[in-house]
Amino acid sequence: MIRSKKPKRSLLIPPPAVKVLLAEDNDKLRNLYSGYLTKNGFYVKTASNGEEALKIILDFKPKVIILDIFMPGMNGLVLLKLLKRTPGLKRIPVIMLTGSDELLPYCFDNGVKGYVYKGSNTSKELLSKIFHLVG
Repeated sequence: MIRSKKPKRSLLIPPPAVKVLLAEDNDKLRNLYSGYLTKNGFYVKTASNGEEALKIILDFKPKVIILDIFMPGMNGLVLLKLLKRTPGLKRIPVIMLTGSDELLPYCFDNGVKGYVYKGSNTSKELLSKIFHLVG
């Protein structure tokens, strides 16, 4: 039996960056999280509301989506429900950003893979959760 091996990656060519969509309406937090993830090797696109996030998701095809729950217009919960009902998008893992655990049961019922409380260690926690999801 012939077994094929995966080609070895050259040490001179870095692996392609994992694409992440970050939807957060607070400019300061969006820039903080985006900068931290980018500095750690992720290719990040950002949105400030659900409508903008959906447009980017359809074009960008991220490996992970990070959604704030409360955003103007289409909020993170509405976008989450839409994503999980849409073929081709429902398998993208979603991490919710929140300041409260009140809506987390709803999020998990709708397919969320994780959550992070907004706070002092949020950037590091996000990084850890993304690494866990993408290997």
